[in-house]
Amino acid sequence: MPHWSFGSPGDFCYSRRNRRRVTNNSAVPPARSVSTYVEEGARIAAILLVWGLVSLLFAFGLTELGVFGRVFWVLGGVFALTGLLNAVLYLCYRTVDYAQRGG
Repeated sequence: MPHWSFGSPGDFCYSRRNRRRVTNNSAVPPARSVSTYVEEGARIAAILLVWGLVSLLFAFGLTELGVFGRVFWVLGGVFALTGLLNAVLYLCYRTVDYAQRGG
């Protein structure tokens, strides 16, 4: 049966089963303020809003311009997908940044 001793982050603990020293870095970082999370949500909403407006401009506004109507419709869909992927990429970036900074 392994014996674990938990201390502060960075302390060493010893496992009899593995016969080696391992670090215990499972400490939970302190929570951020609610306003920080609201600001992050506002940034994500702004990303989606800007790309959504560009998408709507191409999909419904510029499709009335003659021969390029179908091209603009497709570009509207491309911009919508780009905006969605941009928001997902931003979320991934902030997650990695949050994890590296420890909260």
